[in-house]
Amino acid sequence: MSKQYKSFIEELKIQCPELPKDNLKDVTTDSGLSTLEDFTKAQFVNFEAKREDLYRLSMDIEAYAVKNYVPLLATFETEALYKYVQKRYTDILKKIPRSWIIGGFDEPFFIPPSSVPATAEILTCVGTNIETMWIVVTRGPNGPLGLVAEDIGEDKFRGFFSIEPKIIQKVIKKINETMHIEINFSKE
Repeated sequence: MSKQYKSFIEELKIQCPELPKDNLKDVTTDSGLSTLEDFTKAQFVNFEAKREDLYRLSMDIEAYAVKNYVPLLATFETEALYKYVQKRYTDILKKIPRSWIIGGFDEPFFIPPSSVPATAEILTCVGTNIETMWIVVTRGPNGPLGLVAEDIGEDKFRGFFSIEPKIIQKVIKKINETMHIEINFSKE
């Protein structure tokens, strides 16, 4: 019998009362929130979005990590979702100083060690509430920033984007506690 976990986002709200309770914003292409620059200008955005809307933002965060040679944390719900971007990620991981790839990987060694640099950690989150999460975090000028979204079904996600380091640090802390690991953007 598997353990039933509460929603990652709901647990985060309890641990992070400073999370703004803004209304959900439209993050589709026509919303004015289509680039990382748009999101960083907004500073914090609560949203409900479809997968394709989050791809755009994720790719911008990944490109930012490469351009600025900073660490990257990314989660994937399944092996298939990682395999969809594996070639691109193999290139990204070679161009940044440190990375953590966490996914609902049934077999965490399905990614050949020779295809990722020693600075990348590939971890499985099967059986945890991280398995339903889409998280992409990197280090911005003031500390970690990123996208945190939870799969709510029917290819929709609810979550937020934040440039507030205290908020994103709490996300990282929650991942560390859940998985008994140490992801630390300040050391990299």
